[in-house]
Amino acid sequence: MGVRGPDRSHAAYQDLMRYRILDILLVATPYDSFLLEEAGELSERLAGEFRNLDVHYAPGLTVASTGTEAIEIAKRQRSINLILTTPHVADMDAAELARRVRESGIRRDLPVVLLAWDTSELQPQTSRGPALFERAFLWQGDARILLAIVKSVEDWRNVEHDTGSSGVPVILLIEDD
Repeated sequence: MGVRGPDRSHAAYQDLMRYRILDILLVATPYDSFLLEEAGELSERLAGEFRNLDVHYAPGLTVASTGTEAIEIAKRQRSINLILTTPHVADMDAAELARRVRESGIRRDLPVVLLAWDTSELQPQTSRGPALFERAFLWQGDARILLAIVKSVEDWRNVEHDTGSSGVPVILLIEDD
């Protein structure tokens, strides 16, 4: 009686979710950072939301107050795999930051996500160039939006591999709002 190898279906599931966000760079003015932190102790809420989902990792959070500082941090800390920016950064706006990240050669696939305070801030930022932002979200005072941002980017980055290699089903939801 020989020892059997691992179940092939189990092995296929171990190869899912290749892209994980482990380090987030938040780019915001000190005032915006304060507002986000006051709304729910950002780092603690993020870790708590991941624990509630029984996810065994929670992304780290690094804060930069200027676009220039953010680009330097992203160059130095290769572990950064998501830049989350508010519309107005001290030395440039979010669209300019996203453009510079793309052109700086840090990593062409480094996602930059916009977190706006008001719907009026979305259009001027997102209309400035093709695909500067991976996604745009609207802050409404609930820190769980960070979990939604992380999961949205991870799912978008993993969907092709996961559906192709293991047949993971996908539900497509289209909203008109």
